[in-house]
Amino acid sequence: MSWSVSEVTQPSVEPVSLAEAKSHLRVDHDDEDTLIQAQIIAAREWVEDYIGYVTVQRQLRLTLDYLPAGDTITLPRSKLISIDSVEYVDRDGVTQTWDASNYSADTYAEEGRLIRDPDSDWPNVRAQRQAVIITYTAGWPDDGASPPDYAANVPESIKAAIKLTLGNLYENRESVIVGTIATELPLAVKSLLAAHRRIYIR
Repeated sequence: MSWSVSEVTQPSVEPVSLAEAKSHLRVDHDDEDTLIQAQIIAAREWVEDYIGYVTVQRQLRLTLDYLPAGDTITLPRSKLISIDSVEYVDRDGVTQTWDASNYSADTYAEEGRLIRDPDSDWPNVRAQRQAVIITYTAGWPDDGASPPDYAANVPESIKAAIKLTLGNLYENRESVIVGTIATELPLAVKSLLAAHRRIYIR
């Protein structure tokens, strides 16, 4: 099945705060706050790409060219929290919203899934690219407090890997492009992430 996934929203916080990052880097001045904040984002993005799913809660969008023959759609890059909407282009070329009573969200599986109700049929979808759009919320859920802490439940092993990756970026800034990791990362980073990593075969 041809698909693509994109981020609808960016995380409202990072798994590692600026204060935590500066403590890890042993930086006690504010001169490089902008640089360090950018490197936190770069480190988190690298970690998410490596493990195959997002960490801090945000909304994602999956686009499909057609619906599957079976009753399940895997939602990539997701530790699934909720399915927010399912839209499709009908045979007349009109975008419709598929009612939520037709499906359920599997938030317990290693990969989040949309499961069609046994008593429902897939809608009739027009033969075109990106005919189906599924919007869903993924990541570790917040702590339920008010205001919510969206980083509270991200595993400490992932936070530690982000800090180590950040340290690599900070110490090798001349050989690293922000947004990519061009130097070889310590084995400790990959070891910390080994239990969380997923491999997607498309």
